[in-house]
Amino acid sequence: MMTSPIRRVTRPNAAGVIGFIEEDRVEAYQERVIKEKAALDEKIKKLGSFIDKSPITGTLPKLEQSRLCAQFFVMTGYSAILADRIAAFKEA
Repeated sequence: MMTSPIRRVTRPNAAGVIGFIEEDRVEAYQERVIKEKAALDEKIKKLGSFIDKSPITGTLPKLEQSRLCAQFFVMTGYSAILADRIAAFKEA
């Protein structure tokens, strides 16, 4: 497998908080997972904001509001799985 030298890469710490790690070497697939989690977390943030703050949300049918909440819940779970995978990169 190819490794990629990365000077600054986002990684969640044990609490799932994204930070930066200097001069780390990660496999190409690990870098993709890290980027995928960062992109997913941004989408989760935007969806959460839409659900909580948008005046449009309250006008949607209740079933659609329920689907949005379910989507948020599943995306959050997916992000947690990616965080576990990223944490395991350090252990390998």
